Amino acid sequence: VANENGWFTHWVSVQRDITERKEAEEALQQAQMDREERVALQSRLVERERIQEELSYAAFHDELTRLKNRAYFTSRIEEALSRKGDGSRSTATVLYMDLDRFKYVNDGIGHHAGDVLLKRVAERLHYSIDVEAVVARIGGDEFAVLLTGEDHQKQAVETAGRIIQALGLPIEIEGQTLFTSCSIGIATLD
Repeated sequence: VANENGWFTHWVSVQRDITERKEAEEALQQAQMDREERVALQSRLVERERIQEELSYAAFHDELTRLKNRAYFTSRIEEALSRKGDGSRSTATVLYMDLDRFKYVNDGIGHHAGDVLLKRVAERLHYSIDVEAVVARIGGDEFAVLLTGEDHQKQAVETAGRIIQALGLPIEIEGQTLFTSCSIGIATLD
């Protein structure tokens, strides 16, 4: 009950205003915390996705040359061989390469020069093959190309010629001009 000046009514009104303001501030604080949690969660999800992509990339790529790796190449060969069941004559052709005299570069000039040489060879291989082919570093100074499609056997000989020509060009490493070559084996998967 209020007195004749309305003091009690005024006090209730002030109390209600204070309570509503506190509730509004708490709601605002909760909304801010919720927003910050959503932003943090989104950030963690983006980071998780980035890590997942990096792991996926690392699982199938050679760290030094950025080419596909042995695991990826092997899986693609298995995939090509599994298509053999459809009655086709041959499924794919593999070019297997080993750099000639790579040990002399690694031992004579140093491992850093050997790594640079491998990177340059990888670049030249990449530009020497067709888009559909798979180029991989198998290990050390060994590389492979997997050709599939209609004319894979014919493409193999042409691709081997382009690779030999590309690798025959001089490579400048640490002030030295190097000439490299490779041995190439060609096998058709039947």
